[in-house]
Amino acid sequence: MVGNKLIGVSVRNQANFITTVLDPDTGYNIPEKILYTWEGSTLDTGENFKARMEFDTAVLMDKIDVLNEIPYFLKKIVQAFVAKPYVYQWFNDTIAYIKIGDKDEFAVPGKLFSEATFIY
Repeated sequence: MVGNKLIGVSVRNQANFITTVLDPDTGYNIPEKILYTWEGSTLDTGENFKARMEFDTAVLMDKIDVLNEIPYFLKKIVQAFVAKPYVYQWFNDTIAYIKIGDKDEFAVPGKLFSEATFIY
């Protein structure tokens, strides 16, 4: 959305962890820096567009132990034999860089809520 108007639909999307750090509580390498990219076509003219957003995960809002709601002994069995799922949630200031067709790239500052789920 640009100026409160939906301008396009993305069909090629990626999230790349640029740098990671080990979370000693969970054993997961969680992102310190993430790069999101989107590619698609505009709704009105059909032009190709690209958007990218790179940001530091400085503000961790929550780290959710998905199995926290089940009894302790069952949780330990699942963790030992199946998985230990965690969801990390961040809320950060960031800037999206958008390029539509052959026009110059422009920047849109804002707030970003993002999350990553780890299940191993």
